[in-house]
Amino acid sequence: TKTFTAPIGGKYLFNVRCRLSGVDNNSTFIYINLVTTGGTYGSIFTLSGADGGDFAYWYVNLPVICNMAASNTAYAKYNFSGGTTVGSFVGGVFGTEFSGYLLG
Repeated sequence: TKTFTAPIGGKYLFNVRCRLSGVDNNSTFIYINLVTTGGTYGSIFTLSGADGGDFAYWYVNLPVICNMAASNTAYAKYNFSGGTTVGSFVGGVFGTEFSGYLLG
C-alpha cells in the first residue's frame, strides 16, 4: 500500500528520498510531502539550472521527525507547479526510498 502504519506510539524519524523522472523543465517547483494522520510535512524544491530540454531525473530528500500514536499512518506524495509533463517516482536501487525509525 506504500503506507507506513505505526506499530506503537512514539517519536519517529522518516526520510523520503525521491528520484523523479520525466520532469518538464517548464516546471517551477517540486512539492514533496509526508502525509501523516497528525498532519502534513513538506518541502518545496526549486527547479533551476536547466539549459533547455527536460530533466532526465531529479533527486529530492525530505527528512521529518514527528510524533505518532499506535496505528497512525504516513505516506509520501509529490506534485509539480508549471510545465506539462507530470513526471513520476522511480523505484529500484537508485530510485525512491521511504524509511522510518522509532526514536523513542
